Amino acid sequence: NAAVLSRFQVLFVSNGREKAAIRRRNEERVGVEMRPLRDTDPTRLHLVSIRTDNQVLRMTPSGGINELIGGIFAKYQEEYGVDIYALNVLSNHYHCLAYAPRSNLWEFAQNVNREIATRVNRYRKREGHFWGRRYDDILVLEEVDALEGYLYVLTNPVHHGLVSEQKNWPGLSSYWQALGEKDRRYKFTHWTEYKRAKRLARGSGRGVRLEDYQTEHTLRISVLPKFAKLPAKRRKEAVAEAIEQKTKEI
Repeated sequence: NAAVLSRFQVLFVSNGREKAAIRRRNEERVGVEMRPLRDTDPTRLHLVSIRTDNQVLRMTPSGGINELIGGIFAKYQEEYGVDIYALNVLSNHYHCLAYAPRSNLWEFAQNVNREIATRVNRYRKREGHFWGRRYDDILVLEEVDALEGYLYVLTNPVHHGLVSEQKNWPGLSSYWQALGEKDRRYKFTHWTEYKRAKRLARGSGRGVRLEDYQTEHTLRISVLPKFAKLPAKRRKEAVAEAIEQKTKEI
């Protein structure tokens, strides 16, 4: 457990030298090389992260990109029954704090990452490699680490100096859902079926509408267990206060 906790804590060190030093100290202390795990224990919270190849800005926010990526997360959240506590998509990476009661987080992550790569490439009219390497899966074992991870995700654009406050980040984020506790709906386009229908319709004069091959899915953001027992109004205030405090510390 110490090794897992250390791996999680290393993630929140902004300075590269400090991160490397802490990693070395932790490896010496626990006597193992620290590599990301693929754990299927349904009782554990996970922080999933992945970066683009060479950290190229492939997911730069726009209305189209936000809708596209939101649809992917919403579709596979529904399909795999994953609880998402925090989500932030930056131009070259994303972080997602999630819980998989069906022990299938790896399937969720693989599908999300595959579809982001395929669909953003199509949207950008490009081909080629998208992600730099496999995703990181950091286990969260303690409530204090869960809160730290939650706030790290929700203030990530501030952490990287992109905005002064999370509310100003134009990319896909669970920030407003965390404060308002309202679900959001996104569209997911079934391109394979759409293109097949267009091929079959050629020469027949029959039109094929893209909207007929789109489904709507709900992106639900769960309340972090630390805040779950608070009354709704106080819970929203506590979340806002925690985010504000974390922002001041950055």
